[in-house]
Amino acid sequence: MDRFITPMSAEYIDGRHDSPILEGYNSTGAYLNFHKLRVPNWAIVTIDDHGIPKNSQGGGEHYNPVTIAHYGLELASQHILELADRRDDLSKVVRYAIQAQNNDGGWPFTFDHLFFVDRVAIMPAGWYSALSQGMMISVFARWVGAIDREKLISHDVIRRSVELSAEIIGLDVEHGGVRRTVFDGLDFYEEYPTTPASFVLNGFMFCLLGLYDGYTVFGSTACRELFESGIKTLRRTIPMYDIGDGSTYDLTHFSTAIEGPSQARASYHRLHITLLAALSSITDGAFARVVERWDKYLMGNRLRTN
Repeated sequence: MDRFITPMSAEYIDGRHDSPILEGYNSTGAYLNFHKLRVPNWAIVTIDDHGIPKNSQGGGEHYNPVTIAHYGLELASQHILELADRRDDLSKVVRYAIQAQNNDGGWPFTFDHLFFVDRVAIMPAGWYSALSQGMMISVFARWVGAIDREKLISHDVIRRSVELSAEIIGLDVEHGGVRRTVFDGLDFYEEYPTTPASFVLNGFMFCLLGLYDGYTVFGSTACRELFESGIKTLRRTIPMYDIGDGSTYDLTHFSTAIEGPSQARASYHRLHITLLAALSSITDGAFARVVERWDKYLMGNRLRTN
């Protein structure tokens, strides 16, 4: 155990018995534990006549790119694990994603969104998210690398979509993208490109997994460079999310100079551990110590005090 930890418990305080630390990460394998998502059962989701989820949010019905990517990864994971034949359903999602991607390379959100009341400004409709940009690449990687052996959808077209998505990820927020530069030139990819910056941790890590998939499956140089830069950023910034007995959801308490960190609830702290463990498995254990410590936090343990 981390020598800085004060042991208090050996059971997960969120009432779950399964470990958030999944074994390894594979760009053409099941995606984390997404085979269990059940997106069609979400309260705000309906599946339209073409097999695409639509959300009730933002004062209307919208095709939310994040929800669609979640659904695509659920379908892909179920198919890869041979839980069900989901190829036809997934092909509809892939075709939709290609058609819905705009000329800039993004999947824009069609509604205004306020991420954090009293800390950041409203993002007007048309904004992009590093979360959905990266997760769509992960959908494409599993379709091409594990499912579409017959090339029912042109892999060249999909590869082009991956490269376009990377362009948005690498484009500065000030120019309509999702990238921010921190700590003398390190790249952070924003789930919410807010003003001021929000630096949401889980969205950043999901995006990094997508970039990893983009270069391992499609050989994308742009994805590789963005991934490597992002990993450097994560190494540098991860201590800022550590609050001694849990993690923060974002860094708005730094970027806005408003006291009080936005502590991640247990389910999001669990997600942070899962994502960080996945990234550690593909970076020679770069985050192994943090994964171990944060897992102990989820058991109610905490850092020693002075």
